Amino acid sequence: MKTNHNFAEMRLFGEKQRPAKTGGIELLRGAGESFINYGIRLGDTIVFPALGKEVVKEQPIRVGSTAVASLIGVERNDKGDFLAMGSLARRDKDNNAACPFSQDLLGFIDHETRFANKLAGRTIKCVAMKEMQVRKFVDRVPAFNEDGTEATETRQFPVIEYVD
Repeated sequence: MKTNHNFAEMRLFGEKQRPAKTGGIELLRGAGESFINYGIRLGDTIVFPALGKEVVKEQPIRVGSTAVASLIGVERNDKGDFLAMGSLARRDKDNNAACPFSQDLLGFIDHETRFANKLAGRTIKCVAMKEMQVRKFVDRVPAFNEDGTEATETRQFPVIEYVD
């Protein structure tokens, strides 16, 4: 990263209502939820910290929720910010990844190994968005249509490439 950011001191959106835990790479163990407030957006250039220099925050996705987002301190478009690790390896309802980058990350068991093996010290860019059908969930429970079929909805997924 070009500049030093004090990620440990940076406040997250909604942190007063949903307190975050701050730590290192150990907070990336597991899969964590994607979190729209800290997802990658079209045109974003993201620079990841070097291995051992990471600051990670873990925050509940809603007040009272046990589901958490794993957010890593990054440089987004030359400014310090956080990125939801779950936003990088999204799949559609048929388990197809949005792009080869996401498919590559899905080969790792959790965010910790994805970061350590593929992202530490690297730069990525969101070059496009792709519409895909996903399963619809209500409070983390799959939703169904009146005829009993699985409910789906259209979402925008990032198409990501390595810059370096």
